[in-house]
Amino acid sequence: MFAVSGLSVNACILNRPATHVRIARAITRSLFAAFICIPFLSHSAAVEVEPSPPPPQVDYAAAVGALESGWGSVFGVTTLYIEKKYDEAFQVAQSANSPGSPHLAYWLGRMYLEGRGVTQNAAEAERLLRLADGQGLGHASLLLSQLFARSGLVEKDYEIANLFHARWIKYEIAKSELRARDVPLLGAVLSAEARDSIRYWKRRATYFQRLSTYIERNKIRVELIGQATPAGAARPTRIPGECRPSGPPRREMLRLGTDQIDGNLYFFVGIDGKPEGMVVEGLTDLKLAVTTLAIFDDALGRRDCLFGEGLKNEIVQLPFTFKLE
Repeated sequence: MFAVSGLSVNACILNRPATHVRIARAITRSLFAAFICIPFLSHSAAVEVEPSPPPPQVDYAAAVGALESGWGSVFGVTTLYIEKKYDEAFQVAQSANSPGSPHLAYWLGRMYLEGRGVTQNAAEAERLLRLADGQGLGHASLLLSQLFARSGLVEKDYEIANLFHARWIKYEIAKSELRARDVPLLGAVLSAEARDSIRYWKRRATYFQRLSTYIERNKIRVELIGQATPAGAARPTRIPGECRPSGPPRREMLRLGTDQIDGNLYFFVGIDGKPEGMVVEGLTDLKLAVTTLAIFDDALGRRDCLFGEGLKNEIVQLPFTFKLE
């Protein structure tokens, strides 16, 4: 049995807000869990931060390869943060002899921002995150966009927030295109898993390309939400029967000993009513991200899968549950 938002009979709508989850690396590696994007609301008084100059220009296509491979250098910090050993994580990051490392700057800036392992300090968080952002690390760019848009730690500045948000999207596009190219050609020919991985990253790249255009067109300035979702994503009460998935990723769920997975699918609807690009966010088991997207891509890619006028040129959020019985 499986349930997907909008399906009838053996389906239900999970009417809950999207979980703010960040997938920072290929979902097949355990390192990813470090990049869960956690809202950082503070009850402390706002800290005055001097205006800073605009960030430097970055060639994301040229920078992303080294940036992605560099996460291994902070594996210890990542592991400690995942285990919620924030004091140790901060000490390890602070004592590391890697001056100028964007990955260390990201982790230190994030912990200063959240007040985890160290006293919260918005000014120091901004300084460190700008250092990482200036070298092209999109994870830092996203945190900076949230800092200026909704943190309550500094004076709101939606123009700066949108600037950093756009930089994060450029990084995500470059990363997704790199990941799609990284899969060996022979492996893609022989392995269904490799083909699904290429499809996953290509759909993700298309989604972020559309997201960039969507945000520019709608001039979103009030709230920048998490990994993939600007405010106002449509949540249809049902989806066309022709667009429904045929079933859950049964084999992979059994292999992982999981009987239920929840998440949110985001995609755009083109002017012709066809879905364009997609990402899976808030998944309860990240190891199933590629397989889950492949199932939805097969369903939404059917020739007769079309969405109505009200959803054309819009972003759609589809909460879902896959369940085995």
